[in-house]
Amino acid sequence: DPVQPHYNFWLSLVDKVNVKAFVDLTLSPSVRQGTQHLLRITGLGGMKPNTLVLGFYDNSIPDDYFLQDPAFSMSQENDHFGVDITSLQAHFPPARDGEGRKSLLPSEYVAIISDARSQEH
Repeated sequence: DPVQPHYNFWLSLVDKVNVKAFVDLTLSPSVRQGTQHLLRITGLGGMKPNTLVLGFYDNSIPDDYFLQDPAFSMSQENDHFGVDITSLQAHFPPARDGEGRKSLLPSEYVAIISDARSQEH
């Protein structure tokens, strides 16, 4: 399973940020297909999420929460989580390329919203 090493990272990240969450991962050729997969596979039994959080599709330069949080930006001697800036950057590719272009087209962004809306019951 090519996703397994990433699963362990996400479990550690959830523990480090101290949130209650279920971790579901998928591997897909596009952001849209990945979102479709996650919308179908997430949840526990009859409990299904009813919220999809997306960033704004605008021209603002994205702020990286983790780069600003001292828990991630400052190396800690006995950090048993194994989640640091280097590992975060490896798991979170930049939202824009080196020239400031977005990695997600406007049509893909709107299609993701449309897909989520079509899953409502």
